[in-house]
Amino acid sequence: FFSIPTRSHPPGSALHVAENPLAVRDCLDAMRIFINNLDSYVGKALCMDLRKENSLLGTQTTDNSEVDVELMQNMGVKRIVQRGNKQKYLQDVLSCSLIVFDLHSASIDDVEEVIKELKVAELSHDITFVLISSVCVWANTRKSYVPVGGEDEEEEAPPEEEGEDGEVKEVKKRPAAMSDADLDRRTPSASHEAWKYLETLTLSLGSKKNIMPHVIAAGVLYGNGETTFNELFKAAWLTLPMHKIIAPGDNYIPCVHVRDVARLVRVVGMDDVVGKYLTELTTIFKSMDKGGTGGQLSVNEIRNGLSMLPGFETIDQVKDIIASLDEGDSGKISHTEFVATVSKLVRPMEDGVGKYLIAVDKSRLTQGQIVQGIVNQISHKRTVPVCPAEEVESDFKEAMQLDLILEPSAPLKAANFDWWCRDGIVANIEKVAAEFCKWRNLRPIKMIVTGPPGAGCERLCASVAEKYLHKDPPQLTYDQIIEDACKGTTKGARKLRKKVQKLASKPGAKLPLNLRTKLVKARLLSNICRYRGYVLEGYPTTYAEAEALFMEKVLEEGEEPEVEEPDEEVEEGEEEAEEEEEEAEEEEAPPPAEEDEEEEGSRPKFILAENVVPEFCVCLESTEANCKARLFSGGARGALNEEEFTRKTAEYKVANLSEDGSPSTSEFFSEVSGIKVLPINVDTRSEAESFQAVRVYMESKGAYFNYLRSEEAIVREKQEEKDKLEQEADAKEANMREELAQKEAELRQEMADQEEARRKVIAQNEANLLEAEAQPLRQYLLSNVVPTLTAGLSEVCKEQPEDPIEYLAQYLFAHAQDVQTIQMGAQ
Repeated sequence: FFSIPTRSHPPGSALHVAENPLAVRDCLDAMRIFINNLDSYVGKALCMDLRKENSLLGTQTTDNSEVDVELMQNMGVKRIVQRGNKQKYLQDVLSCSLIVFDLHSASIDDVEEVIKELKVAELSHDITFVLISSVCVWANTRKSYVPVGGEDEEEEAPPEEEGEDGEVKEVKKRPAAMSDADLDRRTPSASHEAWKYLETLTLSLGSKKNIMPHVIAAGVLYGNGETTFNELFKAAWLTLPMHKIIAPGDNYIPCVHVRDVARLVRVVGMDDVVGKYLTELTTIFKSMDKGGTGGQLSVNEIRNGLSMLPGFETIDQVKDIIASLDEGDSGKISHTEFVATVSKLVRPMEDGVGKYLIAVDKSRLTQGQIVQGIVNQISHKRTVPVCPAEEVESDFKEAMQLDLILEPSAPLKAANFDWWCRDGIVANIEKVAAEFCKWRNLRPIKMIVTGPPGAGCERLCASVAEKYLHKDPPQLTYDQIIEDACKGTTKGARKLRKKVQKLASKPGAKLPLNLRTKLVKARLLSNICRYRGYVLEGYPTTYAEAEALFMEKVLEEGEEPEVEEPDEEVEEGEEEAEEEEEEAEEEEAPPPAEEDEEEEGSRPKFILAENVVPEFCVCLESTEANCKARLFSGGARGALNEEEFTRKTAEYKVANLSEDGSPSTSEFFSEVSGIKVLPINVDTRSEAESFQAVRVYMESKGAYFNYLRSEEAIVREKQEEKDKLEQEADAKEANMREELAQKEAELRQEMADQEEARRKVIAQNEANLLEAEAQPLRQYLLSNVVPTLTAGLSEVCKEQPEDPIEYLAQYLFAHAQDVQTIQMGAQ
């Protein structure tokens, strides 16, 4: 805990512990430590902080799984314990001085079995048992609320204010902070009932001799590759617009870095060991107080007592205490006060570490602040939408909906606690994001592709970006960067648009070098390029451009870096005034003065800008004739007409193929940046061969993970897509056949119905005919002939035609069917 140099004494000895209280962590040296599920998220963090000179053993998450020997060696693990043989397993666990179980990855039954075994076991040595639990055990604890911003939980809410319309404004409140003193109030969520039971079971071990139990209620864990926040970091890294804040989003989530939990476990183990040494020192002094002086001993007696437990008298602070006292035997001091003073030097708290500890950092962050902070650091800065809980799908929805403010326990409040992320995930987001990339093996791919106009740089860049940089790849060109910068609505963007418009009428004219450098560097420093990388084509084109872009000035002692003023939005009515100012500045601007030669010692020093410099550089080579043919056949880009092609080719030759010995662009990367430049002659290699050469070049430092699909996965996806298309085609054909068969069946049914109706009509007519033929002649005449004949005669009388017989015959012929129709209607 204090800056006292380590002396060469055997680790774990009393002398080693006493003379090095700052690194009291060394008192755990050579301890036998059991960690359940060494290969889990928390298990790896514990190994990182406990492995130094200790003997670590533990289980794997899955028994009988293949052991990663290299990983276990790096984590300092001596032996893997199998759970299959219960007797041997429990024997190995109980043989350790420090036992750590993490409920985030452990089996409930397994933990319960070990605790119950500790309860009944006869122990020959001291054991510290640590159970890592979660603040979710506090999720449903009844809370009181205080105004937001109030530091004191008992602070009275300010009086409600009235708005202009007379409505009372509601005072925004937050949950009051709770601490480990509220242990008995904790109420878990339904999914963490068993966790609370195990916490209680662990604390009950305190009544057993030789066992020192501790429960650590850890906040929502982050860091080291993430678990709870993994999907948030992954979506941000891939720039996927999937982030959502569960409404209302102002709930407080207590968090802690997983390394801080591991360090708290270390403090717990240290405290128990150091406390044991202090108890022994007190016992020694009491045995010396035979005269019943009430704890008053001479300085020499104190020294004699310390010699029985070597090491404490060598501590500088202890020596100072002794030197301040009388050297004579007559000078008496209180040994109890002396032990208390020494205790303060080597322990964070007088009474030692508590049995129940809350491990949270000192930030008080809401869900919205956490999600927005992750997006702003890694992805495109945008406002994350707030959505109802039912619209959000996540395995950690419960943790994201916590609304608790918890105070860290005393060891974490101690001034000497070695915090990893004291101020929370948002304050340390850059550090946490770097950890995420490291643990998930996410390496930014930064590449420059140069070559003469018409060499096909853009096609190679597109292939690399598609293969390694996912959808929406950061494949950049100089023209695209300038175009994007001109789209802004700020004053700077408007000025840039005017400059670009003026230069458009001057072939070959360029923006000033410092402005080009500023625009390109700003893009390369964007979140996407910093974390996923970039493939830049068409810039830099000269050695000077490369030097300006990828070198930065070394600041002298006391010199502060230049801070750019934020670019302001253009307001209405300001454009004309600014145009006049710009014209006046251009008119008044004096010609650039010739710089005097500076002395060698006064020249500023420059170093590589590691945050933007590329890792790979590819230089394409091609003859002018082939470039021209490729360009005007549509196989490459770089010039719109022959005149522009000739001008750009000449510029490229001057900058990169000069015969006067001036350095080329690729020489900057090979000589200054120390990058191995890959030359590719695109005249002799096909596009596929060129891309394969680039792949070998890039993966020479190791294959990229970066959430990339493997070759097998790509082939499998293509096959699945092909199978899917075939299935869709087969299904479509089957549907067409089914529809055709259905139509044919309907048509056959319709024809059958029509035939049936026709048969019924024929049968009815035949029946009517038979009925008519069966009637007597008189009845037949009365029914079928007389009515029509009577009507015809009446019509003849009315019309009085010249030929009544002919007229009557025509009438009877025309109305021959009337009688039959009437009869059918009646029936």
